[in-house]
Amino acid sequence: LWKCVKHEAGKPVLVTEYGCPAYSTLHTEEEAEQMQAEYLKECWLDIVANSNGFGEGNALGSVLFEWVDEWWKAYEPYMHDKKGQWAGPFPDGWMYEEWLGITSQGSGKNSPFERVLRKAYYTYKELWRR
Repeated sequence: LWKCVKHEAGKPVLVTEYGCPAYSTLHTEEEAEQMQAEYLKECWLDIVANSNGFGEGNALGSVLFEWVDEWWKAYEPYMHDKKGQWAGPFPDGWMYEEWLGITSQGSGKNSPFERVLRKAYYTYKELWRR
């Protein structure tokens, strides 16, 4: 991406939305959460590696999608849906639109007010301190 945009368009890049679901039908919830953290970490490192003075030097930054799970997005607004919406480069090959948050709403009992921090949150906390 960085090289193509730099050499073909001569433009900087701002990634306006990136994320990974913390759910997978092929993994436990803990494994899927760890995979989300690793995916997001690699995205962050790739962006930093291509920022000014590094790599292609045309990465301006990015916006994480999403801060908290959005239960209302897929099917039933009061359930944390586990139906894949479309294929993609994610832990089990499917996008789970309601599972993109680096925080969850727990069981939903205290929604929309409860925030449960996921592994990805702590990964970002560590990366930010570097």
